[in-house]
Amino acid sequence: MTSLILLITFLLDIYVYTIIAVILVNWMVLLGVMNTHNAIVQKLYHYLNLVTAPVFEKLRKVIPPIAGMDLSPLALLIGINIIKGMLYNLL
Repeated sequence: MTSLILLITFLLDIYVYTIIAVILVNWMVLLGVMNTHNAIVQKLYHYLNLVTAPVFEKLRKVIPPIAGMDLSPLALLIGINIIKGMLYNLL
């Protein structure tokens, strides 16, 4: 049971880093630091959106943008931290 909980928390940690990467890439594209015409940037952007977009879309239906800011990544990070805390309490 302990190894299963540790595996789930490890996978959640990887997903958290993926969410942070999505946030950083979106900001760098928005600020013009990264060029979306670059093939490597396109592949990275596509992969990150492929992994995170389904969850973000479901959260966007519940949490609308506030002042033009999408708060779904923040809500997801908070939710993952709550789940991880509950899992650590089971150990």
